Amino acid sequence: MKVVEKYCKACRENHPIEEFYTHKSTKDGYLNHCKKYKKEQQRTYKNRIAGQDVGETFAVQKLSSLGIYAERTGTPDVTAWGCVKIEVKRADYNADKCCYAFNFTNQYHSGLVADLILLIPQKGQKISFHIFPADHPVFYRIVKSKRRLKSGVMFRENRKNKPHDRFGMILSPDLMAEYENRWDLIEQKRMEISRQLILRNE
Repeated sequence: MKVVEKYCKACRENHPIEEFYTHKSTKDGYLNHCKKYKKEQQRTYKNRIAGQDVGETFAVQKLSSLGIYAERTGTPDVTAWGCVKIEVKRADYNADKCCYAFNFTNQYHSGLVADLILLIPQKGQKISFHIFPADHPVFYRIVKSKRRLKSGVMFRENRKNKPHDRFGMILSPDLMAEYENRWDLIEQKRMEISRQLILRNE
């Protein structure tokens, strides 16, 4: 039977089969992502190569401009003051769906690996910073009594309040606004770590 449409894993909806590139290794002979998504992916890659990427390096530069010593450390992405571990996640704005998608690709990261999560959504030229505690319930789930970061977290604009959907928790605009530019959380976490070290050495 000839395939007439296919589900795009990125858009999470069906498209006519003409909107997919062919690929020999897949079962039906077509990629699992539509042409529009693949073109957007290529554009993002070109921007990254051109040094326009909003990620770990950008986060370090921003923290340094605020007088916060930070460096790229790999896992998690950035460490501030030599002890506060920050996971950095960026996302481009999807105008068609009025949403940002933050993907935590490594599901084996527990919420304990990072102290804070810095989300950097980008809508056109506008960039904002949102700092959350890593143990915030919106990011993790409990699996066999252990905390694991969710594989996908989505922030939608102009959407009725829903606690979650099957793709992960949705960050409401109110929640995003509450944690925008919360640089004080870095200092709070540094003081907390310092207190723990003092108690341990007594």
